[in-house]
Amino acid sequence: MTRKFLILPLALGVVAFATGTAQAQLIALGDSSQTNNQSSETNQTINQASGGGIVIGGGSQDADNDSETELENEQSIGGGLGVGDSNQSNTQSSTTNQDIGQDSGGGTLTLFGGDQEADNDSDTDLDSEQERGGLIILGDSTQSSSQTAATDQGIDQSSGGGIVLIGGDQDADNDSETDLDNDQDAGGLLILGGAEQENTQAAETGQDIEQDNGGGTLVLLGGDQESENEQETEAENDQEIGFIF
Repeated sequence: MTRKFLILPLALGVVAFATGTAQAQLIALGDSSQTNNQSSETNQTINQASGGGIVIGGGSQDADNDSETELENEQSIGGGLGVGDSNQSNTQSSTTNQDIGQDSGGGTLTLFGGDQEADNDSDTDLDSEQERGGLIILGDSTQSSSQTAATDQGIDQSSGGGIVLIGGDQDADNDSETDLDNDQDAGGLLILGGAEQENTQAAETGQDIEQDNGGGTLVLLGGDQESENEQETEAENDQEIGFIF
């Protein structure tokens, strides 16, 4: 028996098996649409003030803002036989604002000023996965994903006034990590119809540190200042049309 006489009975057998076993999972008839919208907003603010007109032996100030955001989306359309157009749409947005203000200095005199320590830590992770697959796909398929992450971090430290004698130390750190990950797959043994994949990824990070430990008139043995801005952004996109087996 030649190959062409084997293909037709085999194909009919697959369709008959799919019809007789699990119609909802193996056969999809009709247009399908999947839509996902995720939005997260975080605002963190710390204000510390321990100074007055005259400060002698000021206390230490310690402040931490810690934010972790994770948005995850998974969309899947599949079956042994898929007939009809399909649309998968994903929108993910994350906004993080962190601010710390510290003031421990005396307006006129600061003697033995206290230390100041501030940390802003933000971790944002946006993950989207869209899959359109099956043995046979008849119909157009559209996959669209938009991911946006914005992070703003600010630290303002002031420990000095008119006269500073033995000022306190200042230590400030801004640390931001953003990951954008998108994966789109459209594939099967036979695809009849257009396949369109769209992806937009945008990440914006603003970091600011201001430190002032000097007196307006006199500074004697001023404190040390240490600051660090650290930012890491990773955007990863994977789009594939074809075989996914």
